[in-house]
Amino acid sequence: MRLLMKKVLNLTIETGRTEELYKIHQKLIADIKQQLAEPEKNIIQSDDENYYTLINNPPISQMKG
Repeated sequence: MRLLMKKVLNLTIETGRTEELYKIHQKLIADIKQQLAEPEKNIIQSDDENYYTLINNPPISQMKG
């Protein structure tokens, strides 16, 4: 992971696309802050009071036809 981040940073600097990378990071930060601010939307409680499931990326199926 660290090597990948270093490679991305080096390529971004070499190609002069630092502003684009900055915007990507700003969006990621905003998304994470929003997710942390509204955790109850992402949690489903089962019948067991001690069991919680976090859903970040639920699978979506589409029918072909």
